Amino acid sequence: MTPTGLLTPVVGSRLVAYVKHRLSLHRSHALVPVTDTTDNGGRLAALRSARDAYWVHLGERTANFACHVGASGSHHGQMVDVSVVWWVNNPQVVVDRRVLDAVPYVRRDIQHRLTDFATDRSWPSTIAMQEQCNAYLQPTAVLDAIGIGYGHVHVDVTDPTMPEIRKAELDDVRWSSDVELERQQLERLRLDYYQRLVEDGPVALLAYWLQRRPDDIREIIDYVRQLPPAPDRVEETAVLLSKLAQMSDFDRLQVRKWVSVAMAHSGPSMENVLRELGFLGHNGKATDPLEAEQPWP
Repeated sequence: MTPTGLLTPVVGSRLVAYVKHRLSLHRSHALVPVTDTTDNGGRLAALRSARDAYWVHLGERTANFACHVGASGSHHGQMVDVSVVWWVNNPQVVVDRRVLDAVPYVRRDIQHRLTDFATDRSWPSTIAMQEQCNAYLQPTAVLDAIGIGYGHVHVDVTDPTMPEIRKAELDDVRWSSDVELERQQLERLRLDYYQRLVEDGPVALLAYWLQRRPDDIREIIDYVRQLPPAPDRVEETAVLLSKLAQMSDFDRLQVRKWVSVAMAHSGPSMENVLRELGFLGHNGKATDPLEAEQPWP
């Protein structure tokens, strides 16, 4: 998952997605099922029966756009530049409404607020207009219909009497700022990509080499043959056991039941293993953890 998309479909095992969601120390994403009921909150039962499921990115985002300030007096029809920070306020509503981009909704709401505020109002100067509009838009707003909130709104008003050369200089500064921000974001994505390659180890780097230089395949194969055997997973297992130890009794019970169900469904040999461990139900089968409705922990 990357923060570039507001909604990312859950692919693969939903149990793995659920465990990843429950064990995550930093809730940068919400796991939301698509069902016919409300208030599912990512429960395991809802995930299993859902038509679809999505990861919803919860981080703050910025947006810049122009709005029209309608007012009487000399500043009638003034266009202003608006910058705003927005975020997901209700992940379930975002999924239900399939909000892929909240900027148009935020812009429309700010435009309505500015229009209402400017009705039958005039300002002695553009500075006064800017200060009062910023003060009016300062409180955080929540768009309940789409599950989005926004705040930190800043209105930038350009004086219509300003010389054209000065306006051009301000435009250059704004464009340069936007370009620099995009460049920094692109550079960050590149750094994250190469960092993941290094963290994944020599195999990932060799795969990247093969992608960039397919003609070097013989040399790449020679390097692959020289690679040492893969290290054991003792350290990763210790980390996983530590996380499981921090879980509630209910969460551990759910994980154990789901693993038991998966093992039992894989064949008779696994059923024998579960029987020896005492994980089979009274009917000789692994208990399905979703047969009884469980409250959200």
